[in-house]
Amino acid sequence: MQALSFVQTSLWADYNESLGVWADTVRSESALFHFVDPEDDPPTSCSVVLPNNLAVTAIANYTARLVQTSLSAMQRQEALKFLDHFGDIMQPLHVEALELGGNDIDVTCNRSNMGMITRLLRDNYSNSTGTFNSAAVSSWISCSSTAAPATIQDDISTLLASENELKFRAVIPLVCPLAWAVDSNKVDCFSFQTGGTDLCTSGYYTGAVPIIEIQIAKGGYRLAAWLNVLIDGATHLP
Repeated sequence: MQALSFVQTSLWADYNESLGVWADTVRSESALFHFVDPEDDPPTSCSVVLPNNLAVTAIANYTARLVQTSLSAMQRQEALKFLDHFGDIMQPLHVEALELGGNDIDVTCNRSNMGMITRLLRDNYSNSTGTFNSAAVSSWISCSSTAAPATIQDDISTLLASENELKFRAVIPLVCPLAWAVDSNKVDCFSFQTGGTDLCTSGYYTGAVPIIEIQIAKGGYRLAAWLNVLIDGATHLP
């Protein structure tokens, strides 16, 4: 497998920073790319459509840039870091037009007010202890639908086979990231609660932990599959 070597080489031997949060340090220049903003109405209705899919467009852009050899090593490294960050398309509130992807939502936990994402999850959630069966895991990288059956390989090959310039190639619609955004958005319709209740003493947070764990696992697995297909041509995953 060449993907691991590619990532290690792209980051350089002395890279000693968090890969996933780098994009937040340049959010002032890339804010529109961090979220998908569906104009839906959870919990009554949840849906995702392409016109508001800024994060999905960004995934296409930085996927193309990552393997564009005419770009500098630093530009390609930044593409890798953006791709890693945009894996948080698995974060349900980042697929909702609400309070900057949920970052500005204040909630009550153990009688203290805090930001739902920045403090509730950071202060209360640590390492996942969940395990998942292979059948479930395999379904995570499926992105077929009755309207547009597709695989990661289909998305990557369509994107990279384009004879257009990079700036045009980067806006080719990708089926898989859109399907994964829809998957995350569904959570907003059945497992989201904000004001009026202490989320940590009511049992809400405890009940949400399995959802948090499966969404984190999905994000990591999908990112690994995406990079493997991009560099090696196959997912190389169970």
